[in-house]
Amino acid sequence: MLMEQSEIKQKINEYFEYLDELFLSEYLTEKEKIFETYINQWKNIFNFFKITNPNNFRHENFHSDLISALFDPKTPDIANSQYLNIFVDLLKKKNYNIVNYYFPNSYKVKTEKSTETEGDIGRIDILIYDNEKAIIIENKSNNAGDTDNQLAKYYKYVKEEMGLNILAVIYLTLDPKKEPSLDFDDVYKKYKPEIENVLVILPIIEKDGKDDFVHGFLKKCIDFAENMGNQTALMFLDQLIKLFKYLGGSYMSENLDRDAILEIYADKERYKKCILLANLWNKRSMVFHGIFNELLVKIGFVDFPKYSSTTLHYPIDKYISLGFVSENDNWMFGFSRAPDAERIPEERIEELKKLLENNELIDIFIGTVKATPSWVYKNIDLGTIGDYNNIIYNFNKLKELMKK
Repeated sequence: MLMEQSEIKQKINEYFEYLDELFLSEYLTEKEKIFETYINQWKNIFNFFKITNPNNFRHENFHSDLISALFDPKTPDIANSQYLNIFVDLLKKKNYNIVNYYFPNSYKVKTEKSTETEGDIGRIDILIYDNEKAIIIENKSNNAGDTDNQLAKYYKYVKEEMGLNILAVIYLTLDPKKEPSLDFDDVYKKYKPEIENVLVILPIIEKDGKDDFVHGFLKKCIDFAENMGNQTALMFLDQLIKLFKYLGGSYMSENLDRDAILEIYADKERYKKCILLANLWNKRSMVFHGIFNELLVKIGFVDFPKYSSTTLHYPIDKYISLGFVSENDNWMFGFSRAPDAERIPEERIEELKKLLENNELIDIFIGTVKATPSWVYKNIDLGTIGDYNNIIYNFNKLKELMKK
């Protein structure tokens, strides 16, 4: 049975009431802020680390190597003990039990330092030490879990096997709420008070953007490098900050999604409205396909033979047509080969590219012009279309430009 007009109006009002709910408004605001501050800067800007290996930038061992390079006094063109001093200052701010010690002796930095104590084999992610004291950094920048007795066996090894006093034990974590496991076996329990005394839980990113790894340390390092005029260090730190902001921001975004979903499921009415909205959203491609097809047919577009009914074209000459595809989330706008042509002539592809880059077209696109033997096109961003007639305007403008 079809709904009465009054019922339809009531449903629409329910949708808008749901969209205006405070929790959803706060979610959308926070989500946008996270993307703008942390994630978009990674997606839209060049970064050394995402071209080294498609997945390498996510690995904590790789992160440890990068952090160690900043601390290591042997790193060419970057090395400066002031970076370690800045780090110690942050640690003291995070934990007042940490003593004032800036490694006055010649110090070393080791990554993946192998340890063996009480028959337990392990590897310290980053170890900074001189002949008196040491800093242990347990790197959880990919949010990995703890192994049994992890911090205790490292602490015991450095203290008893290396004979050093531990200045600080750092738990570098992607999750600001994550805490290390201090539930040690009997053989290690005696070290728990000592570890707690010098423990610093250091998030990669925190919401307040103050005393975390990026803002409380790396940002201050970049200020120092700028004052020193060290362009190599500046470049390295800038790229490193973007990497860690992306990793931390991505985790914040995932947590925000989780919390919003849990809040939806906690309220039956809210859950029902969300399902209705989801069902409505899933129909978007069908709706836009119908709208655009109807508009384009009115101005002379017809189905492209040999293609599916989701492709429409307007003949320009025996080689080229104006073309439009609306299929699922693939929306293409531009020039297609004419139905009886095998391909778009190569000598005309550059001309067609320039036409699609004309600044008189309304910008409703994602990305740049793409070209194949059958298509020269841009992808349409449905989120920026606004008035449907923008499509018609663009096609009419291309028809005018083709005549010139």
